[in-house]
Amino acid sequence: MRGSLEEFSLGDILQLYQISGRTGVIRAWRSDSFTHVIYVDRGRISGAGADQWSLIEEVRRIEWLTDEVKSQLSFIEGDGGGGGTGLSLIARALLTTHAWENFTERQLEQLVFPALIWTGGEFEAIVSQIPRVAPLRVNQSPQQLVLSAARWEEEMRSAERAGFSADTRWTRTELAERYAVDMHDEPQQLLPLLHRERSIEELAAAGGLSTLRVIDQIRQLCDAGLVQSAD
Repeated sequence: MRGSLEEFSLGDILQLYQISGRTGVIRAWRSDSFTHVIYVDRGRISGAGADQWSLIEEVRRIEWLTDEVKSQLSFIEGDGGGGGTGLSLIARALLTTHAWENFTERQLEQLVFPALIWTGGEFEAIVSQIPRVAPLRVNQSPQQLVLSAARWEEEMRSAERAGFSADTRWTRTELAERYAVDMHDEPQQLLPLLHRERSIEELAAAGGLSTLRVIDQIRQLCDAGLVQSAD
């Protein structure tokens, strides 16, 4: 089935999959965006991906990875991405549970949430008997994903109104240069990544964190006088 997102939202389509307990793949695109792909297994969201998107490349953008992890990623990449199967499980094994949860949260922001709030564009829904292996594996209900996308949109708009949009740029203050960083404190873990002026989105990619999580941490660092806007 193929149609317009002006007539059916992705949330509507996902609910049809859930009600019927179907398995398949939903692709959505607009002229100004890459194609987003959502995988469904018996009515539940089982994964996500996108055209010209690489899970390994996204993991490699995290700057705090150890040399051992980087070496393993290079091996996987050189081996053709693990044969195209189970790649999400392989990459997950290289990170801590907390780091993988943060990484998955970020990828949902990039791959799924924008498409769920589109009011225009096109979609293609394919029903199959056997679930396809998703580049990024998740396990959520359609309602949970739609609600998360709506909350994400509202919080992003609120942050933008407050001057903390994804493209605002930040630097460390003189106080931060003299400050002993406590790496057990999550907001302070961003400080080493601010060795140069960076946007919130750049920090999110470098830290393997969701944009909203970085916005919250930048707010805290700003209140503490450790970072300042470069805009």
